[in-house]
Amino acid sequence: MAQVRAVGNGAHPPASELPIAALSNPRATLALADAVLARSREPVELSYAGQARGIALREAGDVRAALRQLRRAHRDASGAGPSREADVAATLAVTLALAGRGDEGLARMKSALRLVRGAEAARIQVRLGSMLGELGMFAEAGHQLRDAARVLRRVGDDVWEARALLNLAMAAIELGDTRRAEQALARVDELLGGAPTLRYEAAVSSEYHGLAAVLEGRIPAALRYYDRARQSYAEAGTQAWEVASSQSAALLSVGLVEDALVSAEQSVAMLRGPNSSRLYRGRALLRACDAALACGQGELGGRYAREALTLFRGLRSGRRELLARAALTRARWQAGERSPRLLRDAVQIADEAGRLHMPEAVEVNLLVGELALHRADRPTARRHLARARRARTGHSDMSRVAGWRATALAAQDAGRPGAVLDACDHGLAVLEGHLATLGAIETRATATSHGLPLASLAVATAVGTGDPALMLRWVERWRSATLRLPPVAGSGDTHLAADLARLRLLRMRLADRTAPQQRNDRLEREVARLESSVRDRTHRASATGAIGRADVDAALEVALQAAGGTTLVEIFLAGDTVHVLVADRAGLRHHEAGQHADALRAVEFARFSLRRMTNRRVAARAREILPAQAQALQDAVLGEAAAELGDGPVVIVPPASLTSAPWGVLPALRERTLHIAASVDSWSTARAATPPAGAHTALIAGPDLPQAVAEVDVLADMYPAARVVRTGSAGAEQVLATLEGAALAHVAAHGSFRSDNPMFSALHLDDGPLTVYDLQTLRRAPHRLVLSCCDSGTVSPAGADEALGLASALVPLGMAGMIAAAVPVSDLAAVPFAQRLHTGLRAGASTAEALRDARLDADQPLSYAIAHSFVAYGAG
Repeated sequence: MAQVRAVGNGAHPPASELPIAALSNPRATLALADAVLARSREPVELSYAGQARGIALREAGDVRAALRQLRRAHRDASGAGPSREADVAATLAVTLALAGRGDEGLARMKSALRLVRGAEAARIQVRLGSMLGELGMFAEAGHQLRDAARVLRRVGDDVWEARALLNLAMAAIELGDTRRAEQALARVDELLGGAPTLRYEAAVSSEYHGLAAVLEGRIPAALRYYDRARQSYAEAGTQAWEVASSQSAALLSVGLVEDALVSAEQSVAMLRGPNSSRLYRGRALLRACDAALACGQGELGGRYAREALTLFRGLRSGRRELLARAALTRARWQAGERSPRLLRDAVQIADEAGRLHMPEAVEVNLLVGELALHRADRPTARRHLARARRARTGHSDMSRVAGWRATALAAQDAGRPGAVLDACDHGLAVLEGHLATLGAIETRATATSHGLPLASLAVATAVGTGDPALMLRWVERWRSATLRLPPVAGSGDTHLAADLARLRLLRMRLADRTAPQQRNDRLEREVARLESSVRDRTHRASATGAIGRADVDAALEVALQAAGGTTLVEIFLAGDTVHVLVADRAGLRHHEAGQHADALRAVEFARFSLRRMTNRRVAARAREILPAQAQALQDAVLGEAAAELGDGPVVIVPPASLTSAPWGVLPALRERTLHIAASVDSWSTARAATPPAGAHTALIAGPDLPQAVAEVDVLADMYPAARVVRTGSAGAEQVLATLEGAALAHVAAHGSFRSDNPMFSALHLDDGPLTVYDLQTLRRAPHRLVLSCCDSGTVSPAGADEALGLASALVPLGMAGMIAAAVPVSDLAAVPFAQRLHTGLRAGASTAEALRDARLDADQPLSYAIAHSFVAYGAG
């Protein structure tokens, strides 16, 4: 490989090496170039130093200063021979393009090419290819770069061949050709070979690997590449704004929209300086617009799009101006505009994007199709949906999904429900393959959001047919899809384990309310950093194995033939209306219940009254008003279906938003054996689960909860052979080891639910919180688990219809049933409640049967509140 001497370590390389070094280490190169400019009067040296200084200023974001410096360097080079003049002219031309003066840049580049031949001309072609890419002329860029790479390889110029191939990879990525991009990058990695002086090139290679991985749906791999790129950019002394922007795109693709917005805004902030590149800032603003729109912040997205549009118009960058116009159109659509003007603007943008063969044309055509259907402009809708349909065979998972969505909308407009469902099925199958590459529960759950439009369209179509069996199949098609994935394996990540341990320690220290506020402020910052680290590590985990398709027909057959006459109640949403399917031996029936907003309010009212019943001053009043609230909740979520539940056990399969309801208070359910399940498929799987041979009973008492010790002591008398962990030794490592593969486990500890990030919901132990991330490291969850902890059964909706919380970590790990609190509970009633519960479990009752008996025994407000605050999840 052609070697470039290191800079910034005390060495003084020849001036001729400075331009290359400026890319790898702009800060150190600035000082070296200034030294040459101060001491030398030789035109050749001055041209090299001035060129290097211009490159360094450009890479630091000061494009205007870079142009001034490069013009001086070009004047010096004109007296140093044609090779020097051409080389500096090419650098000046690229910088002009970055400043938005593309025509002037192209003219200078062509003049430079006329001055040289052979390898020198090939190096100019590399710059020409880079500039053409910046101007959006990717096919033309590819031709120039392939020719240049062949010449440079023949003469053995490894550094410039690598640069040619990096630009070729970027052009291929922009054209959606990830195979060609990866081939080019593999050769780049071979050429660089870990050379410490080419950190900038290494950073770019890692970033482009990440971009290609995003297009192919390999998000964990993309995030790892971005980590590597960020580190290399930092070592090169260069801002990593592009990495932050690219990472935002990767996070968006898996539905982590708030994280994506943070990354995008970091990228924009890096480019807010007065001398930063307007072109770069405009690109970062478009990414921030995408993230803001995904977060539902249409006004913010519109501001970002307008600012980008102003920048690109000033730069006369037509292709990027079109992207900004498309982003602004999407922001107007999201804000609720459905005007004829918006349709005209969107049609014009879609037509222009199509002529330029822009990948974004798919999304714009889809938007035009939806808007035209809304405005009953069927010819326009058909034309643009037909264009969007072509993406079904594209390279990107998301574009393929968009293609199938366009196909479904076209079929809906044509009145062909069977074709609608077929298209939705194909689109969701693409997303299932995408989910199977993700290794973190959180990314799996949030990534299902990309299937929500297809799933909603399919469910609405099924409801329109009036066929209950078809409704059930389509509700289950995309409900709790993540539970059909192979379990997440996190136990081998030692760095993750260390971060979790440190997090528990700092959380414990923060609990010391006597500590100085200044110290706690520092701890809070460190906790935030560690939480971010934990989330980042889990997002980078890859999964193996394919998602299993829900066998709804088999599960339904099980439900209809279940022993004891089990009634299956599937609750789902179509628009804002709550629908109910009731399945039993008599068949399958469909009902409409109430409105989703009314159901959510009723849940909160019932939860509030249960909490008030633990306060003796207001308990009696709360007990009086709860029946009316419970009836309102039943009307909203069951409606007339409440009269069709029969006399036997009931399984409720609710949407994620209603999972944490106190179901036991409903008049039609209070005296029944009642399980709550995430899906019919997961309930059927839980029914089939068996405890490991020779499995033990685990009893665990957490700290700062006197009743927990009493609770475990009472239960230890009931289970003499149990493995008991009491406060004082109830650290995370010991507790996890005790929970591993237990037949029955009971945990009495403080619990907390984190609505801002459910994955940090926790059980509080001697060495700090045991989070969902910790529980993911179990190889096998307890067969049955009782969590005598506040909010331990609370979940947060995510993605299309996923629920994040403690159960989301344990269900895939073999848990058959769990009893957990959906409401904060009273410690005073915990011991007698636990004793009643385990009396039933020891007698052979299921978790739901034991909880039902505990409810029926409760009459006083305090005992009533605790018995009705718990819910039995699963089937065991």
